[in-house]
Order: sequence, then structure tokens, then C-alpha cells
Amino acid sequence: AGNASFSEKVASLEKQMFEKEVTNVTKTVDSLLSGKDGYNFTKAFNRTAEEISTNIQSNASITKWEGYREYFYFIVNFIAFYGYLMGIICYLYDNVEVQPTFVTFLKFKHSNTDADWTGNFAGDLMWTVEPIVILSSPLMLSFMKPKIVKPKSD
Repeated sequence: AGNASFSEKVASLEKQMFEKEVTNVTKTVDSLLSGKDGYNFTKAFNRTAEEISTNIQSNASITKWEGYREYFYFIVNFIAFYGYLMGIICYLYDNVEVQPTFVTFLKFKHSNTDADWTGNFAGDLMWTVEPIVILSSPLMLSFMKPKIVKPKSD
């Protein structure tokens, strides 16, 4: 052990600490689930395992839809960026006869006037749709939360 390098010693100590922590977590979870050692899951968390499971599942569903919303924002802003980019491209390459081939393909082979107008329309439309989604998404997500039904006590 005297010939081991410093990094090997550190790695060995970290491995031991990790294994000890895993053992502690395993013992704690086992005791909470079994009810031994005076632990009780409901006392520890003030909720039953089913209530916690339902809460996690509803949060997962809401988080999934929030992720879809963020993806939607990305697509909408990309379309708006591309649309407004058409105005810049049409301004910089105003002579249709000498436009490079890539510019023609960027404009989807439309004329400068059509590409500029359509690009501005797409950008304006996307930046109109985005605030509507931003303002309405909290309301839509609140409808997705499950209603907590408490059992009636006799």
C-alpha cells in the first residue's frame, strides 16, 4: 500500500465512502418500507406511498407537457427567425439575375418580393402564436393536475 500513488489512494477512499453511503441508503429505505426500527413510511413523509406515487406520476405528466411546450417554442422561434431572415437576404441579394444558387434555395425558388412578404408573414404569425401559448399554458397545465380526492371519514 506504500507504493500506491496519491490518486489511487484517493480513488480507493472515494470508493469506500460511496459503498458506505449506498449501504446507509439501502438500510434506510428497507427500514422505512418494512416498518422496523421504529420507522414508519407514513410518519416519515406525512403521506402514504400511494399518495407520493400519484404525485410523482402527475408531476411527470406535467413535466412532459412542459418539455413539449419548450420544443414548440423552439420550432416557432426558428420559423420566425427564418422568416425574418428572408427580408435580410432579399435586401442583400436584390438582383435576381446574379443571386448565388444557395440564396435561391433559401428562398425556396420564390421571387424576392414573395420571399420577403412570406417571410415577414411567417415571422409575425409565429410571434403572435407564441404569446398566446405562453399566456394560456399555465391554465392548460393546471387542468392536467389530478384533483385530490380525500376519503370521507365516518
